[in-house]
Amino acid sequence: MKAYTDVFNKPLKQEDVALAVQVITTAKRRPTSSLLQRRLGWGYGKVLRMYELLEDANVVGPQRSDATRTLLLKRQDAATNAALRQLRKGQK
Repeated sequence: MKAYTDVFNKPLKQEDVALAVQVITTAKRRPTSSLLQRRLGWGYGKVLRMYELLEDANVVGPQRSDATRTLLLKRQDAATNAALRQLRKGQK
């Protein structure tokens, strides 16, 4: 199992994961990297690592050719639980 870290090898925080899920599930459009960058002020590296975790948790699908992703879990509570479970798996 891989550990989920940012570009500086610091573990991703549960609060950041929950915040990213909230932004993605409440957005009116499909999730993109720039969505999290603009709304949360995160760098591109952290956003990519976050999407990697969200893909592994089956919250979002893989990136498509138009740089968008498909939101697989639309309910915020279910998506948050799945993402946090995946984060905990990476910490073991």
